[in-house]
Amino acid sequence: MLLDGPRGPTARDQQSRTRDDDDADHDSIIVERPSAEVLCELESTAQLCHMASCYNAYWQKETMTASEYVVEVLGGPSVFKGRAVPTSTELRERIRQGLPYRSLESVRERLRLSVPEAADVLHMPTRTMARRRQTRKLDPDESDRLYRIARVAGQAVSVFGTEEKATTWLQRPNRALNGELPIRLLDTDVGARQIEDILGRIEHGIVS
Repeated sequence: MLLDGPRGPTARDQQSRTRDDDDADHDSIIVERPSAEVLCELESTAQLCHMASCYNAYWQKETMTASEYVVEVLGGPSVFKGRAVPTSTELRERIRQGLPYRSLESVRERLRLSVPEAADVLHMPTRTMARRRQTRKLDPDESDRLYRIARVAGQAVSVFGTEEKATTWLQRPNRALNGELPIRLLDTDVGARQIEDILGRIEHGIVS
């Protein structure tokens, strides 16, 4: 009986060995550690993303509507019996009663109006303003004109995004108004409507 000699590797053995070699090569792959520059860049990106997330959350929290801004610039909810957004009826009645003098002070300060500028827009001589300061109260007509200024300012803040930008726009000569300052046109209802119309066009992408 003849004995078989050493048997050579079969095709199946070769395939198995190839798979083993591939697995060994795969297991031996070394993932290089990112460089310090890359790590710093990734960290900076993560920080920026975190800051952007925080800013968006803050902006959503702090952004107020035009109506809320009007109440705020007139002295806050306490002027309207604690109502952050009074109804039209409540607002009308409050104006008829006369707004407190501090509402004028608040508007003047927030919109960066000098005493003479405020007096012109409100049609209130400086002597009358001095008397109102003593009595701490405006009459209905003066209150209505002050509310008109606050209303237009609220629309401007809504359009431009910040009080700073809105105030700058109101105090800057406007080409659509033949070089007039928008704030100076708020002394009449017709002028206020002109400003509101211009702000509406800007809001819809028409430069004015």
